[in-house]
Amino acid sequence: MNDSKASPITRPDVVLVVGGGRWARVFLDILCEIVAPKVRIIALTTHNAISLSDWLFRKRLRDRVEILPQLPEFSSPRSVAGIVVNAARDHEKAAEKLLASGITVLVEKPIALNSAAVARLEALALKEDVHLAGAYVFLYARYIDNFIKIISGAGEMRRVYVYWEDPSAESRHGEQKTYDPGLPIIADWLPHVLPIVEKIIASSPGVCKQLQLFRGGAHVELEIMFGEVRCIVQLIRNGSCRRRLIKVESDNELFELDFSKEPGIILADGAEICGDLEWERGPGPVTQMLTAFLRFSAGGTGDDRLDVTIGVRAIKVIDQVFKIYNSALVSWMTTRLTPPMEIDADLRYAFCEMLQYKKLLNKMELDECIEKVIMRFSGADSDYWINELRKIQDPSKIFDQLIAKPVLL
Repeated sequence: MNDSKASPITRPDVVLVVGGGRWARVFLDILCEIVAPKVRIIALTTHNAISLSDWLFRKRLRDRVEILPQLPEFSSPRSVAGIVVNAARDHEKAAEKLLASGITVLVEKPIALNSAAVARLEALALKEDVHLAGAYVFLYARYIDNFIKIISGAGEMRRVYVYWEDPSAESRHGEQKTYDPGLPIIADWLPHVLPIVEKIIASSPGVCKQLQLFRGGAHVELEIMFGEVRCIVQLIRNGSCRRRLIKVESDNELFELDFSKEPGIILADGAEICGDLEWERGPGPVTQMLTAFLRFSAGGTGDDRLDVTIGVRAIKVIDQVFKIYNSALVSWMTTRLTPPMEIDADLRYAFCEMLQYKKLLNKMELDECIEKVIMRFSGADSDYWINELRKIQDPSKIFDQLIAKPVLL
């Protein structure tokens, strides 16, 4: 993304960034450019404090960003803006703490892991009379706006196709990109995909009509309705390349937006069009989003693209998709666990997701847990565990039991 230099602008007295990973550092870098030097910038992190400190030193930003292990007390929390960009499983807890302290909050996707959790955060924000906003960065991408303008006069939309793929190794913003192995691909990427398609179609996402699962969950294909328009979504982790491609099939033509490399290329009427001619000169999507949020948190005009209900609609669909996904994952796993069991990369991917859904494990802990799971599905009680797996709707619960019980040899 092009989120380059902008003139300093005064925002709240304090900006808090909860998190210290790659994406938090992207936010911090931009914040140091767009807020005035008198604004205090604080990064709240414990696990990434050392690496973040090293990064600040290399970027010559140590005089701009403080690193603290916990939330300090503020005499005027209304003048503080909080940005939650830590691990997805910790978003709810971090946002809850900030909201309870009277701080307006922007939460990176997903806002929380289910719609009930988001509802609790909404209720807390209402109680404390502060704002809760969602970070839907692609809604600030001008290439998507330009794509919508081009297809607006092409007749009624029939189908939309989305291809979202990441390679097994990728560098983004000068750093190696990683993903949370305990966060299923549907929870990780649909919060991006659904708001984009909703904006293109101008209709809210509805029910998931179909889901196919491959490679232990690293590859998922879905069909989701947006009003009368079918949206076919393909999500691939550990793929062969980075791909961000949207195709819109109308009555008269097929249009494409390929933003695998921003600002992307639009294909219409057989011609290739640059997705955003202002990309090199204007602020990028992240800069626009943070600028809008900081103005909003300081009492300025709101921005519809920050509306938390956008995320609520997406998460309600994801709740429904999760049920289908879990059923498909159980079916895939029980087939693969039937002797003779072959422990390949796909099965390990599924094991890692189930074992780390609630808590991220280090390599040694993860290897030990995987070994226990393999022993149970290979041992004398393997039939019992396979039957238990078939009966349950949340397979991660079975994995909790698998690593807690003794093995029958």
